[in-house]
Amino acid sequence: IPTAEEARERTNKWITLKRQAEIEKIEKEIEREIENGHHIAYCTWRINVEIMEKLEKLGYTVTLGSQYNESWTNIEW
Repeated sequence: IPTAEEARERTNKWITLKRQAEIEKIEKEIEREIENGHHIAYCTWRINVEIMEKLEKLGYTVTLGSQYNESWTNIEW
């Protein structure tokens, strides 16, 4: 059994890797929409709040939505 400190460190590492993967996925969506001449990227999931705040600091408008069991995020520039 890991100590509480080891468990915390492993969890924090997992969270960091997961957020980085999400940022890379969002970046690919934005690049794809830029290449198609669009001013909005549509993500079929609700992005992490910290990532949303980071995007807003970069000048993007981020809109979160949901209906029934489906969530999405629009990122506009």
